[in-house]
Amino acid sequence: MATEKKMHENSLANLKPFSKTNRPAKTGRKPSQLKKYIKDNNISREDVALMIKNVLFSKSSDELVDMVQDKSEPMIVRLMVRAYLEDFKKGGLVNLSVLLDRAFGSPKQDVEVSGNITVTEMTYEEREAKINEYISKKYPGNMPGGSNATD
Repeated sequence: MATEKKMHENSLANLKPFSKTNRPAKTGRKPSQLKKYIKDNNISREDVALMIKNVLFSKSSDELVDMVQDKSEPMIVRLMVRAYLEDFKKGGLVNLSVLLDRAFGSPKQDVEVSGNITVTEMTYEEREAKINEYISKKYPGNMPGGSNATD
């Protein structure tokens, strides 16, 4: 015999749905401070590229740690280096990827398109015939709704 657990009658009374006043303690992933700073301060691609080249790619780990702690360094440099070091500890490159995309643009993604139909080069009648051909292949015998495509 399986024993049935009984719920305490006050258990459901303690549950409160989320609202404007009742928010969860952790509201999700925190936005990248680096990304926010770059956006808020309108940092250019050239600035980011120079920082990557002159700071991240030319300094040792110890030098980068010292830069984060040095209050005389510009805030964007300290923020960028800190984000980079945190990613490095986690074994990821999320913030570096954001910086590289900002500096050099997102990588191009090739889209392969096949086919021989160029709609802009077809006449109205040719387009209509092609549409009717596709419809007749999909619905052999009669058109959906009982009408012809030429009506």
